[in-house]
Amino acid sequence: MHDKIWDDMRRQDTARFREFAGADPRAIRLYLDAQSIYSEWVLSGEGDLGLAMQLVQKAVDVDPTFRLALSDLAWNHLRRIDPTQTIDEASAGARGAIDRIFELNPGDRSAYFMLMQVFVQLDLNYERAEKLYEAAVERAPRAMWWRGMMAGVHLREGRVDEALRLNGLEVANGIEIIKGEFLPHHVLVLRAGGRYESSLEVTEDVLELIHGGRQRAGLLANKANVLLDLGRIDEAGVALSEGWQIGRYDAPEIFAVAFARIGEPDRARAALAAASLGPTNHGDFALAYQELGELDAAFEMLFAGIEEHDRSLLDKMRLGYWSEDVLADPRFDELMRLLESKETPTAAFREARVVAPERNRL
Repeated sequence: MHDKIWDDMRRQDTARFREFAGADPRAIRLYLDAQSIYSEWVLSGEGDLGLAMQLVQKAVDVDPTFRLALSDLAWNHLRRIDPTQTIDEASAGARGAIDRIFELNPGDRSAYFMLMQVFVQLDLNYERAEKLYEAAVERAPRAMWWRGMMAGVHLREGRVDEALRLNGLEVANGIEIIKGEFLPHHVLVLRAGGRYESSLEVTEDVLELIHGGRQRAGLLANKANVLLDLGRIDEAGVALSEGWQIGRYDAPEIFAVAFARIGEPDRARAALAAASLGPTNHGDFALAYQELGELDAAFEMLFAGIEEHDRSLLDKMRLGYWSEDVLADPRFDELMRLLESKETPTAAFREARVVAPERNRL
């Protein structure tokens, strides 16, 4: 409701909003049309994000100085909205928009944050991401989201406790206004750290805020898996059923793991068959195939996901998501060598590798 009211206000009287000052009215309309599509996607999963990206690009073409449109364009490249883009193309597109923002405002903090995301999500350059993070929190100790992004880097390098510490600081710093956006991320970090009960508690809080759409479906799918981690099978079935009703058409693959774990392999395979493989969901496929005992298919997804720099997979590679059968397979070591060839790690990771060269599998 907040987003809809805000959208209506901005459409009715753009002159009242400083972020539109000096922008071409045609570009503003294109930008607002794209925002409406994005809101529809968040609320119902039905918005066409590809069309939204085209509208944002048109807004930038009409007015190359329109800061909000440039920011959205960078975000679209960063999130791989156009699945036909290569990683290099997505990185170049995001950097081009960010560089233009810096030309307009060299100190733009949100642009620096997007640049950090480019380093983490597209370039896998965790060293440069960490340097940006350190500079940001030194300038603004209460800067939102920076610790959460750095927590993601720690997870990718296997430092779960440090990830939990940073995310906890982010929550403690007060994010009341955006907790519906941040806490779903925190739920995943808590689960990755084995804090299952805490993950469930936060999930219930967020479900009170997010009443529909892909976000709620994802929360319910994760809740089902956490309940299964705790052996609470009946409760997991209830969460899975509700989530499936919401997300079965939009993202069926996110439910396949829980279906397999709950003893419904046919439904798991049907969910995978109904899903489309994209640049950001190899992890869901890989985990489902692992649970189904189809290791060749799982490794196919693992190798492809690393080549795609798929964040849904990279966030899990050094954590305890993988079965003993996967870890014991010679292909897993080959997989990790491929991953490490693409990463630029932090100093802490390099030092840990010198002290303990044998990989520590959680």
